[in-house]
Amino acid sequence: MGLGFLVSIAYIDPGNFQTDLLSGAQYKYGLLWIILLASCAALIIQSLVPNLGVVTGKHLAEHCRKEYSRVANFILWILAEIAIVACDIPEG
Repeated sequence: MGLGFLVSIAYIDPGNFQTDLLSGAQYKYGLLWIILLASCAALIIQSLVPNLGVVTGKHLAEHCRKEYSRVANFILWILAEIAIVACDIPEG
């Protein structure tokens, strides 16, 4: 669980968090609630995923492949790729 939790905390690296806060301040703090809710949801989900791996011995992608249809898995893959690109753009 140690490495999984470490990777989950990397979501809130200072660069992404600073970009989010600056964007929120630019729009008169109206977006800060969205950033707060998204950060809380990410912390909850990303702390549950390592627990899932420890208990079952499988990672989240293996569970998704087993539980969802081929189309749903393809959509999840596309969404994951979009999220990766979206996280890389502010750092580039």
